Amino acid sequence: METGNLFDIPRDLARPREGRVTYVRMKGTGRLIETLDEWKVRVVTLYGGDPAGFLVANSCYRPKSDLEPGGPGPEPGVDRASYPTDYTDANGHWTGCAVDYSARLTAESFWGSLCPKWCRDDIRDSLVAAGLFHPWYYYRSWVEGYFKMHEYWHIAVELTPWEQAHAYRETPPHWYDGLRPGSTAIRTH
Repeated sequence: METGNLFDIPRDLARPREGRVTYVRMKGTGRLIETLDEWKVRVVTLYGGDPAGFLVANSCYRPKSDLEPGGPGPEPGVDRASYPTDYTDANGHWTGCAVDYSARLTAESFWGSLCPKWCRDDIRDSLVAAGLFHPWYYYRSWVEGYFKMHEYWHIAVELTPWEQAHAYRETPPHWYDGLRPGSTAIRTH
């Protein structure tokens, strides 16, 4: 079903996390859906994941209208202050280009509940290699002037993090250097 430039994300690619089914709007741009499809092919062909596996989403599309008078308000578990910050993000949830996900639950959907920790790194590796980047933001702190928050659960298409005005890129995610030998992930350093 199409809504403007947004489409329903197929359930074979991504599903809402259990307990969040009524809140998570599983919609995205055509580019997001194509990239999720490429990601899943990589997980199955490169790492031997079960073809029935899928990305487990904690949050997906969040329209700006959530915060308008009479709107439903922010998603449960999402801080109201996160919405305006998200509006400045060209990869933000409001654009249909972003998904917050659980690496552990996603890995379990491909390899079962007893899969080793490195399966989560295979999930992250294949997401980045397919073109789903992890933005890094600066946030203000009253004590030190600023602090760095690493949104390791947020992936997005359209702009790579280092092309985005507010992106944090002093250091790539800690797991980039811990990827398995022969990783196909795009390196930012």
